[in-house]
Amino acid sequence: MAHRIISSLGLPWATPEPIGEEHSASGRTGLRLTFVAGATGQAGWPDVGNQLVQALTALHQVQPRQVEALSSPRAWCGGHDWSGIVQQRLVPRLPPTARTLAVAVVEDVLAVETGAPARLVHGDFGMHNILWDGQEITGVIDWDHAAWGDPAIDIAPLIGTFGAADLRSAFEPAILERALVHRATLPLQVAAAATIVGNRALCDHALRNFCTRSEAGTLYDPGGLTPPDARPKRAARSIARSARSGGSSTSNS
Repeated sequence: MAHRIISSLGLPWATPEPIGEEHSASGRTGLRLTFVAGATGQAGWPDVGNQLVQALTALHQVQPRQVEALSSPRAWCGGHDWSGIVQQRLVPRLPPTARTLAVAVVEDVLAVETGAPARLVHGDFGMHNILWDGQEITGVIDWDHAAWGDPAIDIAPLIGTFGAADLRSAFEPAILERALVHRATLPLQVAAAATIVGNRALCDHALRNFCTRSEAGTLYDPGGLTPPDARPKRAARSIARSARSGGSSTSNS
């Protein structure tokens, strides 16, 4: 559904267009899509930042009536049930020092979304889904997570790639601070999605990422920046102290 909606919007770069109808077999559903030319890039923010900001601006100009059939944010990892999945199924598998932090970052992201302006979001706006010809964007792929939600959702993956310090000049402080909060929850989103489909290995990997980033002080930002109003700061410091004293960073279950 998302690819059909997105391909009808006339965005300023190519998006995959559905070919025919969906096909289901052995409990899986697939859809053939057109090929989008281009290559993923590894350039730094000074080289590609303007193009990425322009791409996000194009998404934010889409009117809600054009995408009203899209799923809610995080539908891929539980949607409205995501916070419950984290608290009931993931938190018990974390080490005690990480449990409070996991609950807090989920509560914080739901809180910052309240009252935030809603826009079209890609849902996984990372460099692995953006195709280039030189320094020009030729296409954006993988729209399965597209939704109508907080535009800070799409800035969160960019923080992971470039760091919040480089993005400060491109975004208002309020949206960048929300993006930091969103970024802190990304491992918990992956873990929830893995839990839903029964992928224990991926879930464990995502939970280890959450703990490792917490211990290193990089949960919100690879450079260590933390949003000023984030409640989990004290919990994160507790995790770091536990790691320095030899505490375990992952659950044995």
